Amino acid sequence: MASIFHIQNPYLLATLPNPSSRPGTLGKCTVGEVFGQRPDSKKRKRSELSVGIDGDAVNLYDVPSSRLITSYPIPPQYFFTCPPCSVRWKPSASKQVIRSTYICTEEGLTAKRRVTLFKDVVGGSGDTAPVSSFSILRQKEPIIHLTTTPSANSAIVPDEDKTGLDLLAITRDGNILCLDGETLAEKWLAPASTYLQGLCHTASRDFQVDLAQTSPATDTVAGLFNGKHDLFGLFPQKIEPSGFNPDVLFIITSSKPSSTNPGERHMHILAIIPEDQSQQRSRQKVIPVTTFSIPKPSTTHHDPSTFRLDVESGSLEELRGGTLWTYKIHEDMPKLAHTLTLPEISSFVRLSESSVLAATSSSLEVYNPAYRSLQASAAIDLSGDSRNMSAAKGDLGRWDLVTYFKKLETAVAISGRSLIAVQLEAPRSRKRKRRAQGLLISSIGRGLPQGIEPHKWSKAQHTSSALTRYLEGSLTNTYWKEWESDVAKADELLRAEDMAGFERLLAGKFKIELVQNESQPNGVHPDSADVPMAGWSVSDLPGWQWPSRPKFPRVDRRWVIYAISRVFSLQRGSKAGSGEMWMSLQLPQTNVLTYLAVGGHLSTPNLKSAFSEERETEDIDAVFGEQLPELLADIDPTFDLLFDYLAATKLGPIELLSSIRLIMRSLDLVQDPAKLPQKQITSAEHEPAGDEEEAIGMKLDRLEEDLAITERHLLDDFSTRERGLTVALGLLGAYPAMDTVQAIHRLFRPDETLSLIHVLRVELVRGGWTTRYLDAAHLDGEEELEPPPDGSIRLIADLLSRCIDSVGPGGWMVNDAILARSGDNVDSTGFFAALKLEVSAALEGIQEAVYLRGMLAEAVKYGVNVQKSMAGPIPQGKEGQKPVVMPQAQSQMLPLGLGAKTKVSHEKVISGGEIVQRSKRERGHLGSQKVGSYTLERIVI
Repeated sequence: MASIFHIQNPYLLATLPNPSSRPGTLGKCTVGEVFGQRPDSKKRKRSELSVGIDGDAVNLYDVPSSRLITSYPIPPQYFFTCPPCSVRWKPSASKQVIRSTYICTEEGLTAKRRVTLFKDVVGGSGDTAPVSSFSILRQKEPIIHLTTTPSANSAIVPDEDKTGLDLLAITRDGNILCLDGETLAEKWLAPASTYLQGLCHTASRDFQVDLAQTSPATDTVAGLFNGKHDLFGLFPQKIEPSGFNPDVLFIITSSKPSSTNPGERHMHILAIIPEDQSQQRSRQKVIPVTTFSIPKPSTTHHDPSTFRLDVESGSLEELRGGTLWTYKIHEDMPKLAHTLTLPEISSFVRLSESSVLAATSSSLEVYNPAYRSLQASAAIDLSGDSRNMSAAKGDLGRWDLVTYFKKLETAVAISGRSLIAVQLEAPRSRKRKRRAQGLLISSIGRGLPQGIEPHKWSKAQHTSSALTRYLEGSLTNTYWKEWESDVAKADELLRAEDMAGFERLLAGKFKIELVQNESQPNGVHPDSADVPMAGWSVSDLPGWQWPSRPKFPRVDRRWVIYAISRVFSLQRGSKAGSGEMWMSLQLPQTNVLTYLAVGGHLSTPNLKSAFSEERETEDIDAVFGEQLPELLADIDPTFDLLFDYLAATKLGPIELLSSIRLIMRSLDLVQDPAKLPQKQITSAEHEPAGDEEEAIGMKLDRLEEDLAITERHLLDDFSTRERGLTVALGLLGAYPAMDTVQAIHRLFRPDETLSLIHVLRVELVRGGWTTRYLDAAHLDGEEELEPPPDGSIRLIADLLSRCIDSVGPGGWMVNDAILARSGDNVDSTGFFAALKLEVSAALEGIQEAVYLRGMLAEAVKYGVNVQKSMAGPIPQGKEGQKPVVMPQAQSQMLPLGLGAKTKVSHEKVISGGEIVQRSKRERGHLGSQKVGSYTLERIVI
């Protein structure tokens, strides 16, 4: 017993004839595998090989006995484009054996391609009936892979001399061609666009196929999808290991790299739908299941990649440029598991999950990719094999490992004209499961040197990693020098009152494109656009092209803080002479102010950062929250700028309540203290004539401005102020109740809180929450109203409760006079009585909705259960599109008291989470338990 891998001396399996050479290209020998198959069973790998020799023949060899089974000659002017495909078919109720060998050749001069079938029918007495046929291909690109797939009637073959298989041919440009396994007639053709939809332009146009391989559907689900049966719904029949088990096709494509694109690799998993004669011919035969993106190493090697896919274990191995990469494929995408750097490796073959056999020009070596260890090594020496060594001497060169037979523990390689076999003796001193997984103790002391740096990896969709670039505002020496220079330049432009140059500079920092100044900036009143302001005019400013709100580019936050510090100012001592802090606008009606509001940059943290050196009060948040909305409303009386500020900025309760108060004042829901009539101390008779004319002129200007704003509101179907109020109330309801109550108590006067409650009561009535569901009387035109959102009743109730709590019990008793001045001539008791009636009406409507849901829930649940029980494969053709006609009497009845029948699932979960199939006996037993007990009732009158 060997405790480690032991590689025996290789021996000569066969000496191949000399291949013919085409003009400019040497002849070659291609090696393919041989499979055996029976009806209702999957293909199994046989210990045989099919070898195609250019211009000579295709030979079948038996590996254990090292003998030639049969040979099929081909014309000398034909050359192989892909390895041959050979299948040994054994019918169920017959002693005959059918061996079908398919090859694809190309004529050297005319480049005509054709597929040839060599068929041997071996009878029970041992007599052989050879048959050959061929079919001309019309494909522009050569065939790179041939394989067989079960046809729809593979289980029942009427003729014993025929197989139930079809031939799949994959071209270099990704087209899939299906031929009849007996006549080689073309059945269908699936272009590469069938599975390349959704990929980028480069990956779907300029690409090539690197690997094509088929696997049974049951092995694919178990190995790649962890036993999940989502794939089974793609096929028209139930998939079973011993029954209907169609093939799944794996195709790996790679786009050619260029100067701008490093190239992309994708693995496409396709379901091959067997063609049924009873179905329509136009049905799709290839259905894409999923597409994986294979990571691409950032190496300088341009050598072609060699892939080997093991579906049962879900692993993909790639050899490129002397490096072997191992990927693990499980549900989502291939992930890099192991990297093994072997500069002299020429080919490899997978032995198990923990070992690979690699060949160099002078040795054979067994590696463990998981632990990067060398398990065994042996020099290539054929001197011990005296059989036909004289013919192979001098012809050995590069070793290409072809395949590995697990049962024989034999690997086969081809070198020149020699077919060579190598016997491997694996460790047997431990259990088979531990032997397959590999142990760490077996790799101790056998590790490879770490002299080569590991490769950097990146996703195939990206040209470079995001971590290789600095983020906006990262501190570097170059950045800091540029920052100081640009800030000095911007301050110089401000001192020179060059606002056009200042806005051009900031537009470049904010990544905003400039346009011709044909319209005024957003949020600027048209009547005041040409008013000169401290040496500059709004009409002199460049126009900014505003992107949509989600598409604002990411900018350096330092420039945002700088712009805030220049647009606004924070000072102590107000116009009234108090010592409180107040904000003012230094650059009103500018594009910079509009950008800060529309881009969502006027948040309290940004304002505190901009005035970090000037603020001295602890309650600076309240100063910003109260005064900033007032400044925005003053600069834009149409409230468009305030609405953009509410919609784009992350605000707190103070900012939201200040905005709500401003909007309510503009809607005349709250009396504005600034607009209250003031008593005149002196009479107008003592005023000079010049002052009187100036006052009249100012009053006319204000009236014209109010008239323009009123016209704007009247022309707007849905006022900006109402939309702003809706947005602000919705955002306010998302904050905790305690913070909102404290903010209302601080900012709102009792009459303002009462007005907010009145607004919420109006929304309660207008939303239809006080209307009973079962009331048959409807108002005229009520059906045309848009229903409110389901969550609005909760928002209204929360805000009503918070408003009442902010006033407090004592406040309601003290402020009865305020309620009397509201115009209703009611006190707190009457106010709460009316509010209670409205809330009770809304509660009755909700209770009726719950009652109706209880009445209809059983019928709705029955319909849902019926749909689930009737769920099955999507019907195809015109028959599945016919509507179901039901009697009128049954269609008017609600299914009250009925229960939908549920089907018994074919799978169950046992201990350990394993999913297994239920037997027919168990399914029948569970189905019988679902039948209710039979009763007999007798009614006596």
